[in-house]
Amino acid sequence: MSPFWIAAAVVVVAVAAFIWRRTHPRAWGKLALREGNAAGLEFPLSGRVVSIGSEEGRDVMVSNPKVSAFHATLTRGDGGAVVLHDRSRSGTVVNGTAVEDETELRSGDLIRLADSIDLMFTQLADRRSTRGASHCPE
Repeated sequence: MSPFWIAAAVVVVAVAAFIWRRTHPRAWGKLALREGNAAGLEFPLSGRVVSIGSEEGRDVMVSNPKVSAFHATLTRGDGGAVVLHDRSRSGTVVNGTAVEDETELRSGDLIRLADSIDLMFTQLADRRSTRGASHCPE
């Protein structure tokens, strides 16, 4: 094989690796369902903004009549993760305290949606990310 083809193969592999990393972001955190039929189900968090709700298309979709279509949002910044209450009527609670506007999250925090869905937040090692999606069949 000539040096030209070897160099061309190296370039192709490098481009493929770059595209793979851009289209398959690594998770920076996860939510784990704590109760119900799907207990233990984990949702990788890989976007800077992660939407949670009952509507199709949410990053973490929870099929429960008490959970609002746009229930809560997790955001990831330099200081860590924050949960924002999206003004759902049924509320968002972190470790027993109602989220009025936003609450900083720490690994091991329990997020309760609509007084019926418990999700355990886990912060993973700091990694680059862009966007991800999950579905909760509750």
